[in-house]
Amino acid sequence: MLYLYWRVAFGVQKNADAAAMPDLSGREWVMLGSLAAVVLWMGVYPESFLAPMRQDIQTLNARISVAAPEGDARLAFHGAAAAQADAHEGAH
Repeated sequence: MLYLYWRVAFGVQKNADAAAMPDLSGREWVMLGSLAAVVLWMGVYPESFLAPMRQDIQTLNARISVAAPEGDARLAFHGAAAAQADAHEGAH
């Protein structure tokens, strides 16, 4: 990846069409800067984005938890596994 970055950023331009392309315009710099500022804000203070979602996530989690299985610990054993479990419990 470093070699690729070096070639893209510092390598010799071999394509004349690509070399003729202009750099970012002022409008593109403004858009890029605003996106970078939002991403930085998300990284520094994520709670400002998470807090508005908390109530909806709790409501969704409550709906899903009703339909969720209780877990593997409550599954019934069948066949040889059941006999082994019964023998193990009988020993204790």
